[in-house]
Amino acid sequence: MVDRGIALDRARLHAQAWLDSLDSRPVPPQATGAEVGDRLGTELPDRPTDPCEVLDLLAGAGGAGGPAPGGGRVVGVGRRGGPPAARPPAGRGGG
Repeated sequence: MVDRGIALDRARLHAQAWLDSLDSRPVPPQATGAEVGDRLGTELPDRPTDPCEVLDLLAGAGGAGGPAPGGGRVVGVGRRGGPPAARPPAGRGGG
């Protein structure tokens, strides 16, 4: 049985490291989605994977792909300005 407390502690460490890096990181992501995908790979394991191993992989591969917000507000595209998958269907969700 997996000790979920250990995985939660590892997730907290990664979250704290990310927060601690905000003052020194550029705001725009430093990796594209394709680069993050390459780091993650396409092969799935044949066996269950330790949750801490998964968290380490995600934090390592995805860290450069996430933005580092420069202030207290989240900056993003307008509701209708995002990619099609992010837009609500016509007539739903306003805009």
